[in-house]
Amino acid sequence: MMEILNFIQLTKNTMKSQNNENYLEEKAKNLVMDRITGHRKGLPDVPTYTHSFRVYEIIKSHATDVGISSDCCLAALLHDVVEDGGVSFERLLAEGFSHRTVELVKLCSHEETNLSKEARWTLMIAKLIEANDYEAWAIKLADLLDNLKESQWLAEDKRRFMIEVKAQLMLKLTAQMFKDHSLWQGLNEEHRNQRGLFEQQLKSAVNKEKEVSKEEFKMAYFKYGSEESGWGLSYWNHLLENEVGKRYFVREPATPEEASMMMTTDKDMHRMYFVTEDEVENFFDFPSA
Repeated sequence: MMEILNFIQLTKNTMKSQNNENYLEEKAKNLVMDRITGHRKGLPDVPTYTHSFRVYEIIKSHATDVGISSDCCLAALLHDVVEDGGVSFERLLAEGFSHRTVELVKLCSHEETNLSKEARWTLMIAKLIEANDYEAWAIKLADLLDNLKESQWLAEDKRRFMIEVKAQLMLKLTAQMFKDHSLWQGLNEEHRNQRGLFEQQLKSAVNKEKEVSKEEFKMAYFKYGSEESGWGLSYWNHLLENEVGKRYFVREPATPEEASMMMTTDKDMHRMYFVTEDEVENFFDFPSA
């Protein structure tokens, strides 16, 4: 009889705990939607708070593999609500969230300083290293994983910092803890994918022709040209120096192999572009009759 009563009590306690977790989850979602406003950079139809929801889902989906608590799941949902929503840690405690949940949110938040966002991120990483908190690192891995997936909408300098600094450093710092877990492996794979896409984007940008001023065209001409190649001072002075009313276009070399400068000219414009040695040879490889 006692065993039955104990089982009933255990079941009630489990249901009570589950109800409390569900209650706190709904409260956290409402708080995030209310306080984190605006839209994702480059995505005017995507509310900013959806990032917090996705980080929460990432953490939940890896909970068994990584081994994290319900407090960590709630902290993942709330990880930006202080930094981006202006909610205080004291309010989170007053709303009923546990000290452990609030501690994790604090570890995952930037300090309030006048420094740049990149500098504040670096200070947060130093804080995480000092705390050496497994669950806090897990949240930041999930946070970065979701941000990486949308990094193509960032400005080039921000994307470069995320791919070449943030991701590489985070993967290195957490490899010992997480490299055998699917969360770390997923971030590592996404980082490789985004790095490849970013390199292609940079190559495409370099490879794109752009209109420049005559002075800029002249600088490019003397940077890449030489008397030996036929593009020297005498050619410039004879044909280009004194002309007016022209437009100038430059397509920078896309690869180190594109080392031979070429120019085309018509009555309205000059175009500069670059080809490989093989492509130069092909210009003179006329088909036989």
